[in-house]
Amino acid sequence: MGDDGFRADSGTLDGVSGKLRGASSDLESGASAPPAPEAGAVTGAINAVLSGLAESVAGISEGVGAAGDAVSGNRNVYVDTDQNQAGSLGSVH
Repeated sequence: MGDDGFRADSGTLDGVSGKLRGASSDLESGASAPPAPEAGAVTGAINAVLSGLAESVAGISEGVGAAGDAVSGNRNVYVDTDQNQAGSLGSVH
C-alpha cells in the first residue's frame, strides 16, 4: 500500500469542534447539583454524592470544551500550514 500522506478536511474539523463545544454546553447546563432529597437520616450523604457528581460533570464539561478549542486551534494551524506549503510548491514550478 502506498503512502498517500494525510489529509484533513477543514469542514470536518469545524464540525468536530462544534460538536465538542456543544456537548460541553449541554453538560454544563446539567452540572449543578439538584435540590437535597427528602431521604431522612441519609439526606446529607445523598446530597454529598449528588454534589460530587455535579462537580465531576463540571470537570468533564470543561475538558470537552477544551478539546473543542484545541481541535479548532489545530484546524487553523493545519489550514495555514497547508496553504503556505502549497504556495511554496507553486513557486518551484
